Amino acid sequence: MRWWHWRRDSLRGLAARAGDRVGSSRSVSGSGIAVECEAFLTGHLVEHRRGANGFVSPWTWTNLLAHGTEEELRAALANPSRDRWEAARAYLAGDLLDLAGSPKELREIQRTVLVPLELDLASRPATRGWEPQRWAGAVSAVLREVRRARGDAPNSGPRRHETR
Repeated sequence: MRWWHWRRDSLRGLAARAGDRVGSSRSVSGSGIAVECEAFLTGHLVEHRRGANGFVSPWTWTNLLAHGTEEELRAALANPSRDRWEAARAYLAGDLLDLAGSPKELREIQRTVLVPLELDLASRPATRGWEPQRWAGAVSAVLREVRRARGDAPNSGPRRHETR
């Protein structure tokens, strides 16, 4: 079982037990908060909030990068959009895939760099007004730092990854 399935299943179990403790007659695991938590933990918060006609805060666009699988990042890259936010996220997904090189490295970058960045951006009210370029610049800056710390040369030329 992959770690995100474990987290999702654990979250549902905790939510159901919490509902039992407060005497709720409806299933907490089907509630909006549990569904939103699942979307957050699996990297699909933007799609969840858009589907719910909710506001998509700029930090939310970091969610797929911080929690998505290699396949999900490739899918974002393979489906370019005219939407400026989606285009920025697709570009960064490609940059992240180039930087990671393997699923193990991807998970490490997500755990050590992108999840902390996501939480940092979420905690700063000033990011609410950011445009896609400013958000992409912040994410690119941390990816450049990872590249610099590893001694990698900055991207030049075509991307190494494929969009199956």
